[in-house]
Amino acid sequence: MESVNLLHDLAMIMMVAGVAALLCHYVRLPKAVGYIVAGIFIGPHTPGWTVVSDRHLINALADLGVVFLMFSLGLEFNLRKLRRVGAAAVTIGVIDVGLLTWLGYECGRALGWAPLPSLFLGAIISDSSTTVLAKLLTE
Repeated sequence: MESVNLLHDLAMIMMVAGVAALLCHYVRLPKAVGYIVAGIFIGPHTPGWTVVSDRHLINALADLGVVFLMFSLGLEFNLRKLRRVGAAAVTIGVIDVGLLTWLGYECGRALGWAPLPSLFLGAIISDSSTTVLAKLLTE
């Protein structure tokens, strides 16, 4: 029975993600925006309905998707291009990571979190936003 639930969940995820990506293509937005909207739409925190039946499995698949996204960005990484843009890319990268880590930290503190969990929140926001931004720019 679990395999039927897994297939159902995967089918729903692929269908909603495909429709969202298609809609974003028509309005000339990157597909990643559609995938994010699809995740919000079918996620477990959307009030009123649940599309997926096994929340823990879907969370594991979401984590795996992030790993694949980072891996695909690593495949496209080119040291020659990085060397060509040089100091500008490093400067912008340091500012981006520092600013987003600080903003995430401040959000965590505003929620009443301790300093260490707030720092982890900042690091997660910095890492994921930088990855998504890199994917958007390659599209």
